[in-house]
Amino acid sequence: MTFSELVDIEILQELWDSFSGIYPIATAIIDLEGNVLVASHWQRICTAFHRLNPDSLSRCIESDTVLANALKAGDAYTVYQCKNGLVDVAVPIIINGNHIANFFTGQFFFETPDKEFFIRQGQELNFNREAYLAAVEEVPVIPEARLKSLMDFLVKQVEVLAIAGKATLMLQQSNLKLKKNEEQLEEIVRERTTQLKMIDDFQTQFIVHTDPFDMYEKLLDELLKLTDSPFGLIGEVLYEEGGAPYLKTYALSNIAWDEETNRLYEQYQRTGFEFRKLDNLFGHVITEKKVLLSNDPANDPRRAGTPPGHPPIESFLGIPVFNGTTLVGEIGLANREGGYDSTIVEMLKPLAKTCGQIIVARQEKEALARAQHQLKELANNDGLTGIPNRRRFDEYLQQEWRRAAREDVALVLIMIDIDFFKLYNDRYGHLAGDECLKKFAAILKNCLRRPADMVARYGGEEFVSLLPDSTLQGALTIAECFHEMLRNEAIEHQDSTISDRVTVSTGIAIAYPTHESDPTILIDMADKNLYRAKERGRNRIAVS
Repeated sequence: MTFSELVDIEILQELWDSFSGIYPIATAIIDLEGNVLVASHWQRICTAFHRLNPDSLSRCIESDTVLANALKAGDAYTVYQCKNGLVDVAVPIIINGNHIANFFTGQFFFETPDKEFFIRQGQELNFNREAYLAAVEEVPVIPEARLKSLMDFLVKQVEVLAIAGKATLMLQQSNLKLKKNEEQLEEIVRERTTQLKMIDDFQTQFIVHTDPFDMYEKLLDELLKLTDSPFGLIGEVLYEEGGAPYLKTYALSNIAWDEETNRLYEQYQRTGFEFRKLDNLFGHVITEKKVLLSNDPANDPRRAGTPPGHPPIESFLGIPVFNGTTLVGEIGLANREGGYDSTIVEMLKPLAKTCGQIIVARQEKEALARAQHQLKELANNDGLTGIPNRRRFDEYLQQEWRRAAREDVALVLIMIDIDFFKLYNDRYGHLAGDECLKKFAAILKNCLRRPADMVARYGGEEFVSLLPDSTLQGALTIAECFHEMLRNEAIEHQDSTISDRVTVSTGIAIAYPTHESDPTILIDMADKNLYRAKERGRNRIAVS
């Protein structure tokens, strides 16, 4: 199984492009055959100089070889100072215990580069001096002290990829098992038509129903009809953090005997009943992992009794549901006229086996959906502040521009820039700068009042807020909220020339979109008003 078969490469490319918008460094994912699957923001000094000259290329290859050998040795990540003067980093991608690809980043400096070194190197390699030094200037500087936090972030991204890849692999394996099981059951068709129909029904429900409650209710209905049982349940066996099992039912017959128990049933019907007390008949199935057949529950020592008013349990059959050797669920049936016997148990065994595969496949499918959602969120949100990024804002602006044109309503844009933020970073450090950005992003979110309003990080210390179907007065109220809450936060900024606290400048613009117009006009107007606010002394709002 290759990396590209496990992970959506298109979404992954968007994720790394988004990351490069935060940290302008080169990134790439390369499979073990050397195929570049994803690449973003490669530095011009490498693509236009080092990798085109035979001598410097040999140093690049040496760097690649050192990194690859270190990954084979099992290092979590490897940092290497290339002989061409740049820093390279590599992280292995491990899925299900298998090393299937490598994540590369680098082409940056730990500190301000030694200009004389690159002048000498450029002369040795016959590079055009001015063009080569210009390329050197483009290379970002990332202090070594920040590398660990950056790599921790990148490793987390790789872990998310591994989770998604593993979930995909497990789902594919589970589907193969289901298919193999179907092929095996074809041989039983002539003898056990009813069993085959039930198995087909089970699988159909899994495909048709994304909601586990709907799926299990349909399966339980079929089991009740097949066994002539008035009551029953289907549940999944889950485990507490300490390892203790409990049963969560997704389908349970309504045996309410009064108004209060009926309300309780309706309350939990769509959320599931969780049974953690297992000193009873159905709990015995879980703790012992064995079939329990009782046609005289009233005198069965394993019975814990029932609440007053509970309908009598005259017979009970509990079947543990396994996937391989792992207990994953339980089927419980009750009150069949004449009780239950070993014939019914044997008839239900293939169905229980299929049910076990469906339970695991459903859980794996759910895990895959969560992992894919995580990837999508990472692609659409700013990695530092957690709010939408520039890419998501551009999409939303296009969407709302078209909607406003259809409905003939206004679209308002607020553009905000933190005053003297570079000076803030220089004095307090980039970590403090990151905290400042996160605090201000939280302020922006807290000032919004309507679901359709959005805030996004536009780039660096610049933010935007898009207000569909709004007015300048409404936007001004929100902008004043941004300023007031920031004042209340009172973030120290001793190097600001206008205040001893962090402030922002804000530009507001309104447009009435048409199908022929372009949303860039709204951005331009807001940007011009932001410039006006700065020209007039900053820490103010400019509106047009």
